[in-house]
Amino acid sequence: MGRKACGPKEGLNRGSWTAMEDDILVSYIRKHGEGKWGCLPRKAGLKRCGKSCRLRWLNYLRPGIKRGNISSDEEELIIRLHRLLGNRWSLIAGRLPGRTDNEIKNYWNTTLGRKAVRTTTSGGQPKGGTDEAGGASPICRRRLPLSQTTTGAVSGAAPDAASPDDRWSRWAPATSSTRKRRWRWRRRRGRTIRRRRMGCRSASTWTWASWAP
Repeated sequence: MGRKACGPKEGLNRGSWTAMEDDILVSYIRKHGEGKWGCLPRKAGLKRCGKSCRLRWLNYLRPGIKRGNISSDEEELIIRLHRLLGNRWSLIAGRLPGRTDNEIKNYWNTTLGRKAVRTTTSGGQPKGGTDEAGGASPICRRRLPLSQTTTGAVSGAAPDAASPDDRWSRWAPATSSTRKRRWRWRRRRGRTIRRRRMGCRSASTWTWASWAP
């Protein structure tokens, strides 16, 4: 069972809100308070759905809200919080007084996300480079054998106790030759699967005559 619809959608206004609709919504909420958004449009005399009224109030008309003119300090805070929390816009907006999660999400998707990517790439850290932990970045990693990661160890001898950062030293960015080998292996694997689908039980004994009429 899903949630009950707020009402019929026929005859409702769509698109931008007018100043008169904003005044009606603000005066009704000041008199009766927030909540019961499903029956609010009918009681207030608005030709809008309850969800539209709720979003209009929370993102635009609510007192104490700030819109636009995001400062550089707020941008840095949003970038740090996004690295820590990801796309949890409501939690990020909770650390910025007066900002809504909708505004922060739109600003990130239009401006700040691209700016953060340009800052990261221009700061001397290429894609697949090293991260702050001293190892390869999470993009494109391959695991190295333990014998190649223990510095100063004699072959055949037991390696020393690994430090907390040694687990990052076992990872290194994949080279172009590694990517080529992976591509060739996937191509051969796909060719084998296609041949087996064509009716040949063993790919090594496949010939044109095995499926020709």
